[in-house]
Amino acid sequence: MDKVIKLAIVDDSDFFRKGLVSLLQANNNFQIIIESSNGQELIDVLKSGKHEPDIILLDLEMPVMGGTEAAQYLSKHYPKIKILVLTIHNEESIVRNLITKVNGFLAKDKSIDKVIDAVNVVHQHDFYFAGLDFKKIMADKKPASVSEIDFTKRELEVFKLICQQYTNKKISDKLFISIRTVHGHRTKILKKTKTRNAAELILYAMKHNLITPY
Repeated sequence: MDKVIKLAIVDDSDFFRKGLVSLLQANNNFQIIIESSNGQELIDVLKSGKHEPDIILLDLEMPVMGGTEAAQYLSKHYPKIKILVLTIHNEESIVRNLITKVNGFLAKDKSIDKVIDAVNVVHQHDFYFAGLDFKKIMADKKPASVSEIDFTKRELEVFKLICQQYTNKKISDKLFISIRTVHGHRTKILKKTKTRNAAELILYAMKHNLITPY
Protein backbone atom coordinates (compact mmCIF):
# COMPACT_ATOMS: atom_id res chain seq x y z
CA MET A 1 0.00 0.00 0.00
CA ASP A 2 1.24 3.51 -0.85
CA LYS A 3 2.23 5.84 1.96
CA VAL A 4 -0.70 7.89 3.23
CA ILE A 5 -0.15 11.57 2.40
CA LYS A 6 -1.00 13.89 5.29
CA LEU A 7 -2.69 17.08 4.15
CA ALA A 8 -3.61 20.49 5.53
CA ILE A 9 -6.42 22.45 3.85
CA VAL A 10 -6.27 26.22 4.36
CA ASP A 11 -9.15 28.28 2.94
CA ASP A 12 -11.48 30.88 4.45
CA SER A 13 -14.50 29.56 2.57
CA ASP A 14 -16.15 26.91 4.75
CA PHE A 15 -18.11 25.65 1.76
CA PHE A 16 -15.04 25.19 -0.44
CA ARG A 17 -12.79 23.86 2.35
CA LYS A 18 -15.21 21.29 3.71
CA GLY A 19 -16.20 20.19 0.21
CA LEU A 20 -12.56 19.64 -0.69
CA VAL A 21 -11.93 17.79 2.57
CA SER A 22 -14.88 15.50 1.89
CA LEU A 23 -13.73 14.72 -1.65
CA LEU A 24 -10.11 14.13 -0.69
CA GLN A 25 -10.98 11.94 2.29
CA ALA A 26 -12.73 9.57 -0.10
CA ASN A 27 -9.24 8.72 -1.37
CA ASN A 28 -7.58 6.23 0.97
CA ASN A 29 -4.14 7.63 0.14
CA PHE A 30 -4.95 10.97 1.82
CA GLN A 31 -5.41 11.93 5.46
CA ILE A 32 -6.63 15.44 6.30
CA ILE A 33 -4.93 16.34 9.58
CA ILE A 34 -5.42 20.13 9.61
CA GLU A 35 -8.27 22.42 8.53
CA SER A 36 -7.68 26.16 8.86
CA SER A 37 -9.51 29.28 7.69
CA ASN A 38 -6.38 31.43 7.36
CA GLY A 39 -2.59 31.28 7.46
CA GLN A 40 -2.27 32.30 11.10
CA GLU A 41 -4.53 29.46 12.25
CA LEU A 42 -2.37 27.01 10.32
CA ILE A 43 0.87 28.37 11.76
CA ASP A 44 -0.54 28.22 15.29
CA VAL A 45 -1.34 24.52 14.80
CA LEU A 46 2.12 23.83 13.39
CA LYS A 47 3.76 25.64 16.30
CA SER A 48 1.89 23.40 18.75
CA GLY A 49 3.86 20.47 17.36
CA LYS A 50 0.82 18.20 17.37
CA HIS A 51 0.46 17.88 13.61
CA GLU A 52 2.74 18.34 10.61
CA PRO A 53 1.38 17.65 7.13
CA ASP A 54 3.31 16.47 4.10
CA ILE A 55 1.50 18.96 1.85
CA ILE A 56 -0.49 22.13 2.49
CA LEU A 57 -3.25 23.12 0.05
CA LEU A 58 -3.20 26.87 0.48
CA ASP A 59 -5.63 29.58 -0.62
CA LEU A 60 -4.18 33.04 -1.32
CA GLU A 61 -6.88 35.52 -0.34
CA MET A 62 -7.81 35.05 3.33
CA PRO A 63 -8.39 37.36 6.31
CA VAL A 64 -5.90 37.74 9.19
CA MET A 65 -3.06 36.15 7.20
CA GLY A 66 -3.32 35.45 3.49
CA GLY A 67 -1.61 32.72 1.53
CA THR A 68 1.26 34.85 0.24
CA GLU A 69 2.40 35.85 3.73
CA ALA A 70 1.82 32.33 5.04
CA ALA A 71 3.86 30.77 2.22
CA GLN A 72 6.76 33.11 2.92
CA TYR A 73 6.72 32.17 6.60
CA LEU A 74 6.34 28.44 5.93
CA SER A 75 9.14 28.30 3.37
CA LYS A 76 11.49 29.79 5.97
CA HIS A 77 10.38 27.96 9.13
CA TYR A 78 8.93 24.69 7.75
CA PRO A 79 10.88 24.09 4.50
CA LYS A 80 10.19 20.34 4.48
CA ILE A 81 6.43 20.87 4.17
CA LYS A 82 5.34 21.17 0.54
CA ILE A 83 2.85 23.83 -0.51
CA LEU A 84 0.29 23.58 -3.32
CA VAL A 85 -1.43 26.91 -3.93
CA LEU A 86 -5.12 26.73 -4.90
CA THR A 87 -6.12 30.05 -6.40
CA ILE A 88 -8.46 31.88 -8.73
CA HIS A 89 -5.53 34.11 -9.71
CA ASN A 90 -2.83 33.38 -12.26
CA GLU A 91 -1.17 36.79 -12.58
CA GLU A 92 2.52 36.59 -13.43
CA SER A 93 3.42 38.97 -10.57
CA ILE A 94 1.80 36.70 -7.96
CA VAL A 95 3.35 33.57 -9.40
CA ARG A 96 6.78 35.22 -9.72
CA ASN A 97 6.63 36.34 -6.09
CA LEU A 98 5.81 32.89 -4.75
CA ILE A 99 7.30 30.46 -7.21
CA THR A 100 10.48 29.77 -5.21
CA LYS A 101 8.52 29.45 -1.97
CA VAL A 102 5.85 26.95 -2.99
CA ASN A 103 5.76 23.64 -4.85
CA GLY A 104 2.89 24.23 -7.21
CA PHE A 105 -0.10 26.22 -8.41
CA LEU A 106 -3.55 24.94 -9.35
CA ALA A 107 -6.67 26.87 -10.33
CA LYS A 108 -9.62 26.45 -7.97
CA ASP A 109 -11.98 25.62 -10.81
CA LYS A 110 -10.20 22.38 -11.67
CA SER A 111 -11.85 19.00 -11.10
CA ILE A 112 -11.14 16.90 -8.02
CA ASP A 113 -9.21 14.50 -10.26
CA LYS A 114 -6.86 17.36 -11.18
CA VAL A 115 -6.42 18.25 -7.52
CA ILE A 116 -5.61 14.64 -6.66
CA ASP A 117 -3.16 14.45 -9.56
CA ALA A 118 -1.46 17.70 -8.48
CA VAL A 119 -1.13 16.50 -4.87
CA ASN A 120 0.42 13.22 -5.99
CA VAL A 121 2.85 14.97 -8.37
CA VAL A 122 3.95 17.41 -5.66
CA HIS A 123 4.43 14.52 -3.23
CA GLN A 124 6.52 12.48 -5.67
CA HIS A 125 8.38 15.16 -7.62
CA ASP A 126 8.35 18.32 -5.45
CA PHE A 127 6.69 20.59 -8.00
CA TYR A 128 3.54 21.02 -10.10
CA PHE A 129 3.46 24.03 -12.39
CA ALA A 130 1.49 22.64 -15.33
CA GLY A 131 -0.27 25.31 -17.36
CA LEU A 132 1.82 28.27 -16.22
CA ASP A 133 3.25 30.54 -18.91
CA PHE A 134 6.90 30.56 -17.87
CA LYS A 135 7.87 32.80 -20.78
CA LYS A 136 5.80 35.61 -19.25
CA ILE A 137 6.88 34.79 -15.71
CA MET A 138 10.53 34.92 -16.66
CA ALA A 139 10.19 37.85 -19.08
CA ASP A 140 12.15 40.20 -16.82
CA LYS A 141 14.89 37.71 -16.12
CA LYS A 142 18.07 38.05 -18.15
CA PRO A 143 19.24 34.57 -19.17
CA ALA A 144 22.83 33.56 -18.65
CA SER A 145 24.94 31.65 -21.12
CA VAL A 146 25.15 27.92 -20.56
CA SER A 147 28.90 28.16 -21.20
CA GLU A 148 29.20 30.21 -18.02
CA ILE A 149 27.72 27.45 -15.87
CA ASP A 150 30.12 24.93 -14.43
CA PHE A 151 28.25 21.65 -15.05
CA THR A 152 29.70 18.42 -16.34
CA LYS A 153 28.00 16.70 -19.27
CA ARG A 154 26.54 14.07 -16.94
CA GLU A 155 25.29 16.68 -14.48
CA LEU A 156 23.46 18.44 -17.31
CA GLU A 157 21.84 15.14 -18.31
CA VAL A 158 20.69 14.51 -14.74
CA PHE A 159 19.62 18.14 -14.36
CA LYS A 160 17.33 18.00 -17.40
CA LEU A 161 15.76 14.71 -16.31
CA ILE A 162 15.05 16.12 -12.85
CA CYS A 163 13.26 19.02 -14.54
CA GLN A 164 11.20 16.50 -16.51
CA GLN A 165 10.03 15.04 -13.17
CA TYR A 166 12.07 11.83 -13.42
CA THR A 167 12.67 10.11 -10.08
CA ASN A 168 16.17 9.05 -9.05
CA LYS A 169 15.24 5.46 -9.96
CA LYS A 170 14.06 6.43 -13.45
CA ILE A 171 17.16 8.58 -14.01
CA SER A 172 19.28 5.64 -12.90
CA ASP A 173 17.57 3.33 -15.38
CA LYS A 174 17.68 5.81 -18.25
CA LEU A 175 21.36 6.72 -17.86
CA PHE A 176 22.52 3.25 -16.75
CA ILE A 177 24.07 4.55 -13.53
CA SER A 178 23.42 3.65 -9.90
CA ILE A 179 20.81 5.45 -7.78
CA ARG A 180 23.64 6.42 -5.43
CA THR A 181 25.44 8.10 -8.34
CA VAL A 182 22.24 9.93 -9.33
CA HIS A 183 21.86 11.16 -5.76
CA GLY A 184 25.45 12.39 -5.81
CA HIS A 185 24.87 14.33 -9.03
CA ARG A 186 21.64 15.79 -7.64
CA THR A 187 23.45 16.98 -4.49
CA LYS A 188 26.19 18.63 -6.54
CA ILE A 189 23.64 20.29 -8.84
CA LEU A 190 21.71 21.75 -5.89
CA LYS A 191 24.96 23.05 -4.40
CA LYS A 192 26.17 24.62 -7.66
CA THR A 193 22.82 26.28 -8.35
CA LYS A 194 22.27 27.27 -4.71
CA THR A 195 18.78 25.83 -4.90
CA ARG A 196 16.88 23.73 -2.37
CA ASN A 197 14.57 21.54 -4.41
CA ALA A 198 13.35 20.55 -7.85
CA ALA A 199 10.95 23.50 -8.00
CA GLU A 200 13.84 25.96 -7.73
CA LEU A 201 15.95 23.85 -10.08
CA ILE A 202 13.43 24.12 -12.90
CA LEU A 203 13.39 27.90 -12.51
CA TYR A 204 17.16 28.00 -12.57
CA ALA A 205 17.15 25.82 -15.68
CA MET A 206 14.75 28.11 -17.53
CA LYS A 207 16.59 31.27 -16.54
CA HIS A 208 19.78 29.79 -17.96
CA ASN A 209 18.21 28.31 -21.12
CA LEU A 210 18.89 24.72 -20.01
CA ILE A 211 15.34 23.60 -20.75
CA THR A 212 12.38 24.83 -22.75
CA PRO A 213 9.40 26.10 -20.73
CA TYR A 214 6.47 23.69 -21.00
